[in-house]
Amino acid sequence: MQDVDAGATKPDPVCRALYVPMRDGVRIAVDVWLPAGLPADERIGTVVRATRYYRAKAHEGVTDEARFWTERGYALVLIDARGSGASFGWRTGEFSQSERLDYGEVLDWIARQPWSNGRAGTVGASYEGNTAELMASLGNEHLRAVAPLFPDYDVYEDLVVPGGMRNWRFLDTWLVMCRAIDGIDGAAEEALAMERQLGEPMWEQLGMTWEQQLTPKPVDGPDGPALRAAAIRDHQRNVDLRPELAAMRFKDDAIDGFAWDDGSLFPLRRATGRAGVPMLTAASWLDTGTANGSLARFVTLDVPQEAYIGAWSHGAEFTVDPFAPADQRSDLQRPELLERIREFFDRHVQRGEPARPGRTLHYYTHGSGAWRTTGTWPLPEVEAIRWYARDGGELAPTPPTEDDAADAYRLDPTASAGETSRWGTAVSAGGNVVYPDRAEEDRKLLTYTSAPLERDVHVAGTAVVTLALSSTREDGTVIAYLEDVAPDGRVTYVTEGHLWLATRRLAGHDEPHRVLRTPRSYARADAAPMTPGEVEEVRFDLLPTSALLRGAPPADRAGRRRREPFRAGAGRRRGDLHDPPRREPSLVRRRSGRGRDGLTNRRGAGGVWRRAAGPSTAGQATACAYLATASASISTPKPGPGGSSKKPSTTTGSGPETSLRNSA
Repeated sequence: MQDVDAGATKPDPVCRALYVPMRDGVRIAVDVWLPAGLPADERIGTVVRATRYYRAKAHEGVTDEARFWTERGYALVLIDARGSGASFGWRTGEFSQSERLDYGEVLDWIARQPWSNGRAGTVGASYEGNTAELMASLGNEHLRAVAPLFPDYDVYEDLVVPGGMRNWRFLDTWLVMCRAIDGIDGAAEEALAMERQLGEPMWEQLGMTWEQQLTPKPVDGPDGPALRAAAIRDHQRNVDLRPELAAMRFKDDAIDGFAWDDGSLFPLRRATGRAGVPMLTAASWLDTGTANGSLARFVTLDVPQEAYIGAWSHGAEFTVDPFAPADQRSDLQRPELLERIREFFDRHVQRGEPARPGRTLHYYTHGSGAWRTTGTWPLPEVEAIRWYARDGGELAPTPPTEDDAADAYRLDPTASAGETSRWGTAVSAGGNVVYPDRAEEDRKLLTYTSAPLERDVHVAGTAVVTLALSSTREDGTVIAYLEDVAPDGRVTYVTEGHLWLATRRLAGHDEPHRVLRTPRSYARADAAPMTPGEVEEVRFDLLPTSALLRGAPPADRAGRRRREPFRAGAGRRRGDLHDPPRREPSLVRRRSGRGRDGLTNRRGAGGVWRRAAGPSTAGQATACAYLATASASISTPKPGPGGSSKKPSTTTGSGPETSLRNSA
């Protein structure tokens, strides 16, 4: 979080750029910003941000970030991670053990400086949010508060391979970008070629032109540029993770000592809990899967927490409530969030106040414009609701009456989640998340739509989709969306969920941080092909949300409805997750009066949902299904002027056939 309002003009802060030697002789580049005119006998707290994207660029002078913190009485220390920027060493992976130990040594070094009061707090968004939180696991006595913003608590499920589907937009873009930033020979040209191929101004999105700004700031002194060049020569040994990650399809895969968990925060839960450092965290319902991680941390990590889950893009630059105009600003975005972090640091870093026990979650509800606060999750007032797909594309709270029925769908290869979806904001420097009216997309999908809602429904939590599925292929993926249908026909995205069918097996024992999710390992040993023609029960989650779907009085039947569509993916499209299939799959969803098909919410969370299914890997079949149901937190304020509906839909293609069936 660097772009902040510096407020009134004050004398520029003072900066020193220098190397701090580590235990193994590797030199780590840091910038130390101090308030102008700081008395020699004054001791102040320190704000720390560690990055692998340059602590500063070569041409930068005084930044808004430096002004913000120094004008509020703090020292600011910026760190180039090992093997990046102007730091020496090389990267054996992301968030390596060496990198973690470096941060502890820098914290110790800060505490020894004559201007330090011996207390520090860490802050950062995205990668820097991960570094902030991993420092909390070190048990360092000088670290008194951490503010991880939009980190990846479970990098496999919440960012890179959600539901077993690879987020190629992130992998293709981020890995190439990092190699260019690290100064790897030929990587800048490769990044520019990708930019031309995607038609996306990658470097402009990052606030830089590559010719000018692929150069980190050197340390002070006449030897600074030469030392920077020597450090970049070290970087040539940085591991290229692209071939490893391409081969690591399952969550327990590891190659050359690198595993998915190495980039995640949940494996550090016990160490972080023992350290007990208070946290202020931020995530978004529509920023990849960061809300999943925020809720997992909130319910399982026993440290003082003040958590925010908003309607934000990655980094909180934009408000991204799909029910509000795309350019609407809320009263809590990045500047306001930064002020709350400053107040948090004032307590623990400047004044040294002890941590306040307990956990508090502040969450935004889409469609209401309102923030709410709770000390527990799932919400205690949640009521479980089950919805069923019925004949004629109906979505209803009562089971279908047919003994056996099927819905067929063939893939429309142009169907897409859009180019400004939740999966792109993390690689577009926190770009806006915009879901336009999806009515046209729904015409390409198999959808199920409810009758108009008679009252307002607050959907809060994680919904579960349960399908009875058969397929003519051994593999595929399922994608489900929840949508709101307005009286004028506008269709609004609410959330989505995914499952690679090879990973459909439920786990008997699950990781503690997955307590709110359907038990699943995503392990290679648990993977299994589908048996063509055989009906299986398949269960998966939608990403958590909090949304208000407006109802209508009984006299007004032209109200809003709820919809769930089904879709099969058709190629590696920007905004989508899947790989291109070699043949277009088809989908058949079967219904029966047994009532086993539909969406249910586990542990009391969830709500009104839309779902879709799609393919994830080349040459594999794809099932797309949108089903809507889940348990929801339901409130009944006075009815709005018009009700809504909810709607599900499905898509498939020519080729193999997949069935969704209600079975006993």
